[in-house]
Amino acid sequence: MKSWDVFMDAFVNVMLPDDLDPDTQEGMEVLYDKAMAKYRQKMKEPGEISFTWRRYKDGDEAEGRS
Repeated sequence: MKSWDVFMDAFVNVMLPDDLDPDTQEGMEVLYDKAMAKYRQKMKEPGEISFTWRRYKDGDEAEGRS
């Protein structure tokens, strides 16, 4: 089997309170949670995310192996 690297091409926008810094642990956690929720919603809608790919020959496997 041939191996392929697949990249998800998408972005989301999130709003954070003015006093929350995404460069801190607390801010990063809030940003991550908000972004993941929006990405999950976006993935449910056909056409909202596109993919690109490239061959990854080092990941190939012989037929019959999983």
